[in-house]
Amino acid sequence: MTPAPRPRVLVIGAGSAGIAALKTLRDRGLDAHAVERGPRIGGRWVNDDPALGPVAYRTLHSATSRDALAYSDLAAPRQLPVFPSAQQVTAYCEQYVDTFGLRDRISLGESVERAERDERGHWTVTTSAGTRQVEALVVATGPFGVPRWPEPPIPGLSTFTGELLHVHDYRGPQQLAGKKVVVVGVGTSAVDLACDAAEHADAALHSMRRGAWFLPEILFGRPADRWRPPVPMSWKARRSFFARAAAAQLGPLSAYGIAHPGHGYGEVHPLRSGRLLSHFAHGQLTTRPSIARLHEDAVEFIDGRIDPADLIVFCTGWHVEHPFLPDDYRSPDDQHAGPPLLMRVFHPQAPELAFAGLVDAGTVSMPIAEAQGRLIADHLCGDYHLPDEPERSARVAEEEAVSRERYPAARRVRLQVDPLDYMPALERERRAGRERARAARSASASRT
Repeated sequence: MTPAPRPRVLVIGAGSAGIAALKTLRDRGLDAHAVERGPRIGGRWVNDDPALGPVAYRTLHSATSRDALAYSDLAAPRQLPVFPSAQQVTAYCEQYVDTFGLRDRISLGESVERAERDERGHWTVTTSAGTRQVEALVVATGPFGVPRWPEPPIPGLSTFTGELLHVHDYRGPQQLAGKKVVVVGVGTSAVDLACDAAEHADAALHSMRRGAWFLPEILFGRPADRWRPPVPMSWKARRSFFARAAAAQLGPLSAYGIAHPGHGYGEVHPLRSGRLLSHFAHGQLTTRPSIARLHEDAVEFIDGRIDPADLIVFCTGWHVEHPFLPDDYRSPDDQHAGPPLLMRVFHPQAPELAFAGLVDAGTVSMPIAEAQGRLIADHLCGDYHLPDEPERSARVAEEEAVSRERYPAARRVRLQVDPLDYMPALERERRAGRERARAARSASASRT
């Protein structure tokens, strides 16, 4: 019997996740090509054009340690610091592409405008350079997208005479120098911006609608993401282990003027920054609650305090959007977190549409994208079979329910994963899918 031809695959995005997916597909002999709308490889880590996505501001560093972010088959250079800068991560991505001969399989400066699926499940992809016909798509554009601003709008927005900026457009501390700055938000980018403001602005306030839990970047002498509990633990026990370890090293949140978050440790990925807490402790940065309204040259907070401000930086997140996909395959709800997916990889209604790196693991996702890429490659090579459609949809609903249980305080709960559980789960699913594929081949052979 002549084997079926292997599908042509288009990877959309050549950031850290896209190049990992491209390599795993090419390793299996698939005719895979990547398109990247920016002029360079690296995606989020290298971008300097807000029209193409969040800007890689000058002080951007990985909150994931050098060894934890490394691809499995290319060790991160030992001369890198424990937490590399964006420029260093970009150079590592470039090294990865060159080491494995991927550069001629990546088209830079080519944006995807529209992807249309036909009745066979094949795709016609219109890009800025023309049209591509492929049998499978891998979307690797990541968890960032369109800037999310406060909704409803803050009262008094039109009367404020200072500058309003989203972190999406932030380039570096030079934008903060000599100004009274209010940073709004409680995520990783808010931590970076608040630290920059503490170090470079005339005055710095950090407005949080709720407090946050922290995990030290260095936990008792080693990177926190390299710690593993001493014995196998359930996710609840593991969460408790890290909560106690963080409290032992950092002390109570009240010592830094941070309000209790109002939710349990780990119900949103904890923030990793000893630098931020140091600025609070030294009085270089002061916390404030949510903004109640804006005045001409000041900000009023819900506790009644009014502080002068020249610049408000909103670190309020992003909506994940895939405008090139048909409506049926986009985010169906107000999570703005992309479509519900099986194992955070496969679209349940379009098995040849897969996603790589569309997760929030509290860490950089290179190893995760590799593992997802291996699963996608197995599927496209016929070595892995997805469950039947009714089971796929049921599994997706079950996975979302688990995420809601584990991360009830997360805004984009659909994206949340714990790498210590998710990576083994991907491998278990890979083995199960291979068993389904073997069973299907045996059943087919018995009928002939």
